[in-house]
Amino acid sequence: AGRQELEHNDFSFLVYISLSIWSFIEYHFSGKKYWIFLIGVFSGMAILCKWLVGLLIYFGWSILRLQQKKYQFSSNKDLITSLFITLLIAIPWQILTFIWYPAEASLAYKFNVIHFTNALEGHSGTIWYHFDKINIIYGSIASFLVIPAFYFMLKTSRDKKLFYSIFSMVLIIYIFFSLAATKMPAFTIVISMIVFIAFASLFDSILRYINQFIKLKEIRNLIFIISVIIIVLLRFDMEFLQEKHTIWKENNSYTRMLSHNKEIFISLDLPHNTVLFNLKGRHYIEAMFYTGLPAYNFLPTIEQYQDLKAKGRNIALFNSIDIEIPVYLKNDKTIIMINRKINGYN
Repeated sequence: AGRQELEHNDFSFLVYISLSIWSFIEYHFSGKKYWIFLIGVFSGMAILCKWLVGLLIYFGWSILRLQQKKYQFSSNKDLITSLFITLLIAIPWQILTFIWYPAEASLAYKFNVIHFTNALEGHSGTIWYHFDKINIIYGSIASFLVIPAFYFMLKTSRDKKLFYSIFSMVLIIYIFFSLAATKMPAFTIVISMIVFIAFASLFDSILRYINQFIKLKEIRNLIFIISVIIIVLLRFDMEFLQEKHTIWKENNSYTRMLSHNKEIFISLDLPHNTVLFNLKGRHYIEAMFYTGLPAYNFLPTIEQYQDLKAKGRNIALFNSIDIEIPVYLKNDKTIIMINRKINGYN
């Protein structure tokens, strides 16, 4: 957690959305009714995992129906049935949270909404942010291959309308999150299954082209093996991996930095009801792991400060010379100031 801002629920979210897309494709080609149920189930689980992007499959499905000119209610009973199943799975928990935890639920909903208008917790970027991250997610030259990949996916597709439906989901994800103020690499991985299929189409088309000119099976097999090796080398940044995982190398500052921070975290002797603030970068993840205490990479607002004090919580701050400590925190003598330097990125 924290290496590339991908967390366990991001991968679960990716799985549920991928399963909903897969079920949709299976239903489109087979027409078997149980796929309608599965689309609804997987979409509902995606919403429970990480909110409304779990409805993505219904955007693609609607685009398909628009292409098919199926506008009547009777022509869309399958879509409506699937959506009803999704809502049946997702809505009860939303209602329950407002019954059990009304204040927290209301705050969480507001927090989700302002992701679009405010760059939260320093996660900002230009409108091209997610396009710049393509090479990190898919490989070092992926940005040069993604357009040819989708071209060959279209060319080899058995159903062009289905292709446009699937491709529309990629477009809406990139458009929506490019316009959103808060930006993180994990936001767009939900459509990575589609992107990998596109890359597979490109790879398959290249191999088919080679097979037309090379008749010897042994040479074709050798070309295939070499191609796979090249893909692996392009997909994984070996220098990046070596920098972070070759512990014996003198220039491996990354591991030494993590070890330094670990020593600080495990040496802290703080009351069990303490909340840590002003952690550097995303090192609050490591702080929570080693201390067992909640930790944040910002200073508490006066409202948060007052709320914690009212609840009898202790507040501990990492005293950074780069950040001005507000007066209401400076004047509180009960606040624990930690004058230890956390190394790493901001």
